[in-house]
Amino acid sequence: MGSRNDGPHDLGALLHRYRTSARMTQEDLAERAAMSSRTVRDIERGAVRAPRRSSVESLADALNLVGMARTIFLAAAEAARWQPSDRVGIDSSVTS
Repeated sequence: MGSRNDGPHDLGALLHRYRTSARMTQEDLAERAAMSSRTVRDIERGAVRAPRRSSVESLADALNLVGMARTIFLAAAEAARWQPSDRVGIDSSVTS
C-alpha cells in the first residue's frame, strides 16, 4: 500500500477535499466518473499513487473542476507519476 503525504498538492488529499466540498460520497463520484468506488477510495488514501490521466480527467469532469482548481488537480496527478516508487523490487536508493 502506498503512503499519502497529505501535502497541499497531494492527489489523494486534493481529491478528498474537492469531493467533500462538492458534497459527494465516494460512490457518487465513482458513478459520475464511470469508475469503481474502490478506485476513488484507493486514490484518496494513496494506494493508487499515479492513476491514468484519463481516470484523473474523468474525476475532474465529474467534480466540475475548472480553471485553477482543475489545473492544480491535473498537475498533482502528473507530479505523482514522478514520485519515487515504494513497490517491491525498486531499490529506493536508485530513486531517491
